Amino acid sequence: MSDSLEFRLLKYIVAVAETSNFTRAAERLFLAQPSLSKQIRDLEEEIKFPIFDRSRDGVRITPAGEMVSVPLNFSSSMSWTVRNLMRSQ
Repeated sequence: MSDSLEFRLLKYIVAVAETSNFTRAAERLFLAQPSLSKQIRDLEEEIKFPIFDRSRDGVRITPAGEMVSVPLNFSSSMSWTVRNLMRSQ
């Protein structure tokens, strides 16, 4: 898996985790929902553990999925803060 592909998938994971909904995440990412669902399902199969629990009530991130998304959220917010600080100078 290439680095750009991995980063893209991490963005997808964060979007689904934040919205708790594949359709809303797909809209936010400007993707078709079936494509987003398939890419995350393929990743889950490749890494051999679920990132999300899917049910009629919605989508919930698993503890393993949180291990992936929490550091990325922190990194993303720090990157945003640094960029804004650099612009203000």
